[in-house]
Amino acid sequence: MVQVSLSMSEKNQITLPFYEVLPDLFQTAHEMEIFEDGKAWVDAVPRCSIEEIRSQWNKAKKDKKSIEDFISDYFDLPNADNKTIQYNQSPTVESHIKNLWPSLFRKGSLSHIEGSSLITIPFDYVVPGGRFNEMYYWDSYFTMLGLAIHGHKPMIRNMTKNFAYFIDRFGFAPNGNRSYFLSRSQPPFFGLMVELLAGVEDESVYAEFLPQLLKEHAFWMTPPRVIVFDNGLTLNRYADNKSEPREEMYRDDQKEGAHLADPASFYNHLRSACESGWDFSSRWMRNKDDLTTIHTHDIAPVDLNALLFALEMIIAKSYGQMGEDKHAEKFTSLADARKTAMTQYCWHGFWTDYHHDVQRPYQLITAASITPLFVGLSTADQAALTHNQIFEMLLKPGGLCTTTVQSGQQWDKPNGWAPLQWMAVAGLSRYGFTQTATTIAERWTMLNEKVFANTGKMLEKYNVENTDLPGGGGEYPVQDGFGWTNGVYLALQSWLKGTYKL
Repeated sequence: MVQVSLSMSEKNQITLPFYEVLPDLFQTAHEMEIFEDGKAWVDAVPRCSIEEIRSQWNKAKKDKKSIEDFISDYFDLPNADNKTIQYNQSPTVESHIKNLWPSLFRKGSLSHIEGSSLITIPFDYVVPGGRFNEMYYWDSYFTMLGLAIHGHKPMIRNMTKNFAYFIDRFGFAPNGNRSYFLSRSQPPFFGLMVELLAGVEDESVYAEFLPQLLKEHAFWMTPPRVIVFDNGLTLNRYADNKSEPREEMYRDDQKEGAHLADPASFYNHLRSACESGWDFSSRWMRNKDDLTTIHTHDIAPVDLNALLFALEMIIAKSYGQMGEDKHAEKFTSLADARKTAMTQYCWHGFWTDYHHDVQRPYQLITAASITPLFVGLSTADQAALTHNQIFEMLLKPGGLCTTTVQSGQQWDKPNGWAPLQWMAVAGLSRYGFTQTATTIAERWTMLNEKVFANTGKMLEKYNVENTDLPGGGGEYPVQDGFGWTNGVYLALQSWLKGTYKL
């Protein structure tokens, strides 16, 4: 079994980050609009003890220039520019990614800096790149696809062990290894990480990580992430545990919620959408042009429930390999019950979200519709109907579009994202729609190559409708690096060449 020795302080608490113990400094910097990107502020690292900073802050002038100087004197700010690899050193996308890996690798360590928001983790890991200088939950699975192809097998094990460490320490896998992510998780890919690692090593991995698989499942089956219907069926939803502005986007959230009658509810729905990984999308909004109408917590998402179906089946497999047939049957039954619930509530001639507040399925197709195919939950007929809708509504010149709605949010039309391309290709192939899967893979990888030829970068997201324009929308500029884009590109290229088996 995976075990990491935890001290009593690690078991019982996280060292408080500076923004919690120095709230006046934190908020004043936002009020003075010193940081264009709030994440740069919460990721700042104190240069000395919190007590010394507090003492000096109490004596400091409170005009903007003095505060800028104070922060410069007492904090190291993150550098989001990744300039380690120059374009002319990497003539192809694959060689670029191969050269880029070391600049995205981080050393594991349990040595914590007082006041830092970074949660230390024991094993080496990979960051996405750009402003994202920490390990993210669902990103990591797709990054691992590329690590496997480039032979970084020890890193795949290390990252899986890091998520097992998270689950043992906190009872769940947080959004990422930052203290401000401890109120939420992300799409539950830990079971699929274990499955991927088993493919790289051997099937003993299932028994090794079973304790953490069970804890992950227990987390998602605990309120408020559970919806129980009158007929006894159960589905799950995303639900952040806080109802206040996100620390990493504090000023933006505060401004957005200030004029609302119930800002706490808005903040909770906003945070819950961050747990979905789709932050943000018309998928979560009542009015597709108005972010303040977000109501994530009222929705049973089709992708979340499909991923939990996969987790239940992986747990059943783990127990089965150990000869624990009774426990295996229990989790197979849970998966079957989830499939029944999804068929009743999330099937609308295609797979879609269920809006529990108004008791009806979402009327529009999104790329999340592919997830039941990705995990093997669909019947053949359901897969065929979903394929037809995806082919007609979402397939674009650069790959699969995220939704059919152009809202200005980044998880909407015209953007495409690497994880959605991978799940579409894998899911459609699983049900025999190889031609469409091949078309998506070819269009997406060609778009990656086209943008790389023009910029020398692998980006977080792409415009799949007009491949001459960049992806956009959202709360920050398009980031380059980029972990999951790298991983999915390598995996899709290998699949197209016939050297990667889905």
